[in-house]
Amino acid sequence: MKKILSTLLILLLLIGCSESSDQNDELSIITTSYVTYDFVRAIAPNELVTLLVQPGESAHSFEPTAQDMVTINNSDLFIYTNDGMEPWVNSLIDDSVNKIDASKKITYIDSDHGHEDPHVWTSMRNAQLMVETIRDAIIEVDLEHKELYTNNADALIEKLEALDKEYASVFEQADIDTIVFLGHFGLNYLMNDYGVEYIALFESMSHESEPTIAQLTSIIDVIEEENLEVVFIEELASLNIVNTIEKETGVKTLELNSTHNISLEQYKNGLTFIEIQQQNIENLKVGLYR
Repeated sequence: MKKILSTLLILLLLIGCSESSDQNDELSIITTSYVTYDFVRAIAPNELVTLLVQPGESAHSFEPTAQDMVTINNSDLFIYTNDGMEPWVNSLIDDSVNKIDASKKITYIDSDHGHEDPHVWTSMRNAQLMVETIRDAIIEVDLEHKELYTNNADALIEKLEALDKEYASVFEQADIDTIVFLGHFGLNYLMNDYGVEYIALFESMSHESEPTIAQLTSIIDVIEEENLEVVFIEELASLNIVNTIEKETGVKTLELNSTHNISLEQYKNGLTFIEIQQQNIENLKVGLYR
């Protein structure tokens, strides 16, 4: 009986070790932003992917906790958006960590404050470059599954190429050529791809939450002069001034999502970057077509 129990115990230990080994075979990839997180999930769906900036949190004000630092240091790969979005990376993460700047292939444009605009992913063309960079970084740490990662990245790039064409078509056929945006405008790269003009309450890097009288008057004048029925707002924001403008002008507001982050509910539902862009396109059709 004792011999049987000993044999069973050994078997259980072996099973436990096997399960532990299987878990350890899983890559640990840490991402800073929703965009990089979503791209990694699409490229490497079988790996352990962690999102540092939690759903609903501000990507711009995020600072890693001590536990975050432990998680990063223990990871196989740490993927961050860029130095503009995560300025803490270079000062807090040393070279012992396998880190990659997902935007390293991208040419930046200047923001309104004279600094490089970090919101590079809002361009579908830039997003493709980010996918390529992320793909190559994952392959470098797991060459065995190169074919899987390459095929998944190719499929994602194909979807981004299709979105690029859809955006181009929407703007080309639009009856209204200027986007009015009631919020912090983080879509400069998207607009730059197609030469689209916009007017916004606040620029992308502004910390303002209330417009000046001049800013407010300018926005209302454009809405009334162009007889606009629809204007656009940012995601995960609640600005009192939006309600004021809606009541003053009678306009309807639709979201134009720059994918800084998503809500907890959207996260639980598995909302993807591609799906957000598809909704943006549908909203643009409503807002820019007469």
